[in-house]
Amino acid sequence: MKYSKSFRNAVLKKVLPPSNRSVYSVAKEAGISAITINSWMAKLKDGKLEIEQDEDNPAGERSMKEKLDLLLEYQKGRKKTKVNG
Repeated sequence: MKYSKSFRNAVLKKVLPPSNRSVYSVAKEAGISAITINSWMAKLKDGKLEIEQDEDNPAGERSMKEKLDLLLEYQKGRKKTKVNG
């Protein structure tokens, strides 16, 4: 799933100084995997990613399509958990 730059930046700002929140808590709050956040942080550290403002979505809000995709992804994960759990 591709996330908007502003969403990614907002998430990264929560785990980086001065906020320094845990990756797990931010991932849970944002509805994404901790692996995604760790991947973004690794890219940021390697200089392959910059925290910048998204011109297409300056308010940092998700589009309706992005919200729907996230909801469907979440529901798939819950179904797998119920089957395996």
